[in-house]
Amino acid sequence: MKINVSSSNGAVDVYLPRSFSGPVQLKTYYGEIRNSNGIVPNLNIFSEVDRVQKSFLGDFKHEEWTSDAEWEGDELLAETRNGNVKLHYMDEPSVANPGFFGRFFSF
Repeated sequence: MKINVSSSNGAVDVYLPRSFSGPVQLKTYYGEIRNSNGIVPNLNIFSEVDRVQKSFLGDFKHEEWTSDAEWEGDELLAETRNGNVKLHYMDEPSVANPGFFGRFFSF
């Protein structure tokens, strides 16, 4: 599965199946990169420079990644110009962003 997601003005939320296994590149110019609590234990982050995060989601096997053969597995490229990029698993419970006043007043 090869997935490309992009936005000019707005957040990009990507929901992946737990079976996803492959390289992930998340990029934002004016925002943050966030990974859900379910994603974090399965994500090998290689670099995060200039708001570009390059990583591998799933069971990383160095031998498969560095071979001369072209990668045949899953891939994800998600980017936005103005907004956050967040990665989730499809079966994770959704948590709405409470916003400034919701956090301040505990709504």
